[in-house]
Amino acid sequence: MKVQLIVWIVLCGIGLFTLIVIIIFSFASIGIKEIGLNYSSLFQSIDKKTYSSGLYYIGITHSFLTFPSVVQNVEFSNEAHAHMGPVRSRTLDGLEVQLDVSFQYKLKFEYLYSMYMKYGPDYERVFVLTAINSLTDMTTKFNAYNFFYDRQSIGDTMKNELARTFNTTCYAVIEALQLRTVSLPREFELSIQETEVKKQDIEKAKAEKNKVIVECETRVKEAEYQKNVTINAAMAEALKIDLNNKAEVERVLINQLQQADAYLSLKEEMGLNNTELLDYIKTKLIKEYQMGNNMVINLDKFRECKHFAIGVLAVSYTHLTLPTTPYV
Repeated sequence: MKVQLIVWIVLCGIGLFTLIVIIIFSFASIGIKEIGLNYSSLFQSIDKKTYSSGLYYIGITHSFLTFPSVVQNVEFSNEAHAHMGPVRSRTLDGLEVQLDVSFQYKLKFEYLYSMYMKYGPDYERVFVLTAINSLTDMTTKFNAYNFFYDRQSIGDTMKNELARTFNTTCYAVIEALQLRTVSLPREFELSIQETEVKKQDIEKAKAEKNKVIVECETRVKEAEYQKNVTINAAMAEALKIDLNNKAEVERVLINQLQQADAYLSLKEEMGLNNTELLDYIKTKLIKEYQMGNNMVINLDKFRECKHFAIGVLAVSYTHLTLPTTPYV
């Protein structure tokens, strides 16, 4: 009885251990940067469903075929890490050309099963050969001058064509393409360089011409500005003189009118006639004479003036200039 119990316990332990092992090995995981397909080694079949990263229960005889879910780089150059050497082809005008190209692709999640069933585990080699064929064919559609002067546009065209090819035949998306280096025959490059030097000389001459034109236009504008300044200054000065003259005339006129009014009042108060008033004015002028100035007086007629004594007292004879001929 004890032997049977021991056998039963051992068998139960073995069964439990086996069950645990089966359960453990029935789980499989996919990395954070991977996607996968469920492969059954027992039936040699692949499930059509595509799995993203995570831990899954798929069965004891199942495993995952994993693929990158992130962007992958393919490069054609002489670098050690490149997939193949530079793309060699000919231009539209028959010149040999060598291209260093790199591009980035990403597998389509929903078409992973179709891609694997069509190309198998060596799918990336198929992608590389497909890309070389497409790029070689596209190179023949452009002449050498296009590659020298319009490389960016050619790169964009190649990227669009490669994207169309990968989308329909490789079940992948082209994220970007870089046309890194274009090598043409040395004779052609030297000819292009000489042409570029001539173009630069022409552009330099044009720039110098434009500089001279701008300088001349600036000088003309400066001269025009200076002319306007001179004219405005002259007009301002003329206006100033005119206003000063008008003011002086106005002042003199007012002064004369005031003197006339004063002499009229004096004439009426002293009862003078016109001749006596003129004699008074002459005497007043002599009295107010400033020393150092010359004055001419007709003494013969001035003696007849009843105000002569006042005039003689007011002016020193040493400062009088007698006329050589008497006034009429």
